[in-house]
Amino acid sequence: MTERIRVLALSPLPVEGAGCRFRIAQFIPYLQAHGFDVTLETLFTTEFFQLVYQPRHYLRKAMAFARLSIDRLLALRKLPDFDVILLYREIFPIGPAVVERLLARRGHPPIVFDFDDAIFLPAVSHANRFISALKYPGKVKTIIRSADHVIAGNDYLASYAERYNRSVTTIPTCVDTDRFVPRADGARTATPPVVGWIGSPTTAIYIADLAPVLRRVAETDAFVARISGAGAAIEMPGVRMENARWSLDDEVRLFNTCDIGVYPLTDDEWSRGKCGFKAIQFMACGVPVVASAVGVNREIIQDGVNGFLASSEAEWVDKIRRLLNDATLRRRMAEAGRRTVERSYSLHVHAPFVYTFESASTLAVAGRLAATGKISGVILQRPMGFAAKLALLGRRLKRYGVIRVGDEVLFQLFYRLFLKGADERLRRGLGLRETTKEMLAAAVDVFEVDSLNTFEGRTLVERLRPDLVVMMSREMVQTDVLSIPRLGFVGCHPGILPDYRGVYAPFWAMRDGRADKVGLTVYVANDGVDTGPLIAERALPPQFAIRHFKVECDRLLIEGAQDLIDVIDQAESGHLRTYTKSGAASRLFSHVGLSHFVDALVHSARRGSAA
Repeated sequence: MTERIRVLALSPLPVEGAGCRFRIAQFIPYLQAHGFDVTLETLFTTEFFQLVYQPRHYLRKAMAFARLSIDRLLALRKLPDFDVILLYREIFPIGPAVVERLLARRGHPPIVFDFDDAIFLPAVSHANRFISALKYPGKVKTIIRSADHVIAGNDYLASYAERYNRSVTTIPTCVDTDRFVPRADGARTATPPVVGWIGSPTTAIYIADLAPVLRRVAETDAFVARISGAGAAIEMPGVRMENARWSLDDEVRLFNTCDIGVYPLTDDEWSRGKCGFKAIQFMACGVPVVASAVGVNREIIQDGVNGFLASSEAEWVDKIRRLLNDATLRRRMAEAGRRTVERSYSLHVHAPFVYTFESASTLAVAGRLAATGKISGVILQRPMGFAAKLALLGRRLKRYGVIRVGDEVLFQLFYRLFLKGADERLRRGLGLRETTKEMLAAAVDVFEVDSLNTFEGRTLVERLRPDLVVMMSREMVQTDVLSIPRLGFVGCHPGILPDYRGVYAPFWAMRDGRADKVGLTVYVANDGVDTGPLIAERALPPQFAIRHFKVECDRLLIEGAQDLIDVIDQAESGHLRTYTKSGAASRLFSHVGLSHFVDALVHSARRGSAA
C-alpha cells in the first residue's frame, strides 16, 4: 500500500477568512482522496477574527494575540510528524520572518508557500493602525527564498516571487462551482434591483469610495445598494442602503440576492496584487459584475461580454445604469460570466490531485515492466487539464508565433475530424488496452503527478530515491530532478537518435523517405531534447502509412518494453553502458502542423508513383 503524505497546513486566518477557505480548506477533500493527510492549523480563532477588525479594544486584542501566538508555537512542535508544510501568507502577521527561517532549516519538512495578496507592500487595516510599526512586509522575500516551492494567486504575484525563487506556480483563487451556483429562480423580477457589494472590513474602503457613483445612479434609477461583510454599517446619503450581516453559512445566499455585483478597487500596486476573487464569486453565482479595470480583473473580465470594466466615475455610472435598465443584458452577461468561471476558475479545473486516465501505450509498457518483477513502482503523469493546455498554448504562441502554432492547431482539428477514428481501430490490434492503472496497482506501487518538475513530483522522487527511473513522458525534466536517482533517468525514444530528435520522430523520418530511421533508441536523459548518451538502438521498419504516424509511435513504444527490460538488467550490475555517435546528423523536430502533414502525403504519393 502506498504511504500517505502528511501535510501541515498553516494559515494566520481561520476558515471564515476567504484566503484560508479558498486557498487551503476547499482543496483538503481532494488532497485527502489522493494520498495526502492534511492537518490545518490556524493562528486566529473565529472569535479573534471577529474581534481583530473592530476599532479600538487594543488591550483585549493584544492579550488574545499573545495567547494565540503561544498556541501556534506549541503547535509547531509537531513538525517532525509531517512530510510537507503548506504555509499560507505567514506564520505571524507581525514581526520579521524569524519562525519561517527556523522552519526552513535542514532536517525540517519542505515548505510550500502560498500567497494571494501583495503582502510584500506596506498595508494595515484602519482598525489596527497602531501595529503598523510591527508589520514587516520585507519578510515576504525571505519566506519566498526559504520555500521549496511557491504558489502565487496571479501572474503579478508570481513575477515578484520569481525574483527570489525559481520554483513558482500560478494557481488563481477558484470556487467550487457545485456550491456557488446561480439562484434557482433565474433572473429576479422584483423591484427595485439590488446592486451588491460583498467584502470584509479591510476592503470596505473600496465601496465607500464608490459612493459618488452610486449617488449619481440613484438620481435617475431606482435600486437598493446592499453591503455585506464591511463590519460597520455603511451609509451613503441619497442612496437606498441595506447592510446585511455576513456569515459563512449565508455566503452563497448573499451573492444570490444581488442583481448586479460591484467590485471597485483603487489603481495601485496593492490592488494589482489582488486575485479578482469577488468578481469570480459573483460570476459563479450568475450575477453580472462591474469591476475596476485594474490588475487581474482585465484577465477575468472581457468588457461587455462576461461583465463590465470601469476606469472612471463616468464609466461606472454608465455601466451600472445599463445593467439596471436592461434585464436581457444582465442575463446574457450572467450566463457568460458563469461559463468563464466553469472554464478557468473552477475548483474542478484547478484541484491539482484529480485522477484521469493515462496514455494507453504508457500503461501497456508499464504493465510489461511490472510483470518482470524488476521495478518497484510506476509514476504516471496526469494529462493536462484545460487551463494547463491554455497556458501551454500561450507559451508556444509567444515562443514560436501565430503561424507555426496555428498550423499545429489546425492539424489537431483535422486529426480529430478525419484520422482519429481510423487510428483507434488500428490500435485495437496493438494490445494497448491490456493494461489499466488498477492492474498496475495490483503489482507495484503507482504514483501520479502533474509533472516531475513540480514540487509534488520532485518531492516524490526524493522520497522514493530510486536507483533508476525509466521515463516515457515527453516532458523536459529539470536537472535537479534528473540527478536524484543514482543511475539517472533513461528514456525510450520512438526513432533513431540523434538523427530524429523531438516528438513524433516516425512522421519526420517517413516524410523524408528514411524508413531506416524509424525504430527505437534507449538513452540517458539530460537537460537537452533527446541529446543524452545512448544505451541501445534498433531499426524497426514502419508498419503503418504515414497518416497513422501516431499509431506507429505507440507500436514502437510497445516494442521498446523489451529494450527497457534489458536496460534494467544492466542497471542491476550497478552501471549502464553508454555510447555516443560522432559525426551523426542531429536534427530536432517539433509538433506536426497541417502544412507538414499535407506535404508528407504529397511526397509519399510521389515516391509511391516513382517506385
